[in-house]
Amino acid sequence: MNRSELVKRLAARHPQLQAKDVDFSVKMIFFAISRSLVNGGRVEIRGFGSFGLNYRPPRNGRNPKTGKHVTVPAKYTPHFRAGKELREKVNGCKVLGSVEMERLSHIELIEKEAEQVFGTSDLARDWLNRMNTSLGGTPLAMLDTEEGCREVRKVLSAISYGGVV
Repeated sequence: MNRSELVKRLAARHPQLQAKDVDFSVKMIFFAISRSLVNGGRVEIRGFGSFGLNYRPPRNGRNPKTGKHVTVPAKYTPHFRAGKELREKVNGCKVLGSVEMERLSHIELIEKEAEQVFGTSDLARDWLNRMNTSLGGTPLAMLDTEEGCREVRKVLSAISYGGVV
């Protein structure tokens, strides 16, 4: 994924934000990381990783074209080290089966419907994770089956039309 793809995904995930605002935010995050490294600092994002600098001492090298010996000056190079949580996610990652993929698609569709009903993604996620007496559990837990999805949709429909469930 490159920067423009990241901006597109974030803008799609948060429709309440304009694409130019998302683009600006991503640019500012990268700028802050870069500025810290230029000033000799280190950036740590818990659960993700850290950005730092590695020192490369001066050395003697060879010009590959002419074969002549040259002195390569000392320099610092940016370095990223993945955090423990990210390493575990990457190493523990498995390919999802059709059942897991279907459940994820159900969750994504219901999340979008809930966002439309409640107005914000935060309210929608809160509702999906909260106990609902008419469903006999959390809406998120019901999304394992088609029947459960239909029940959650019925409740969302009733809420959107002003019904009390």
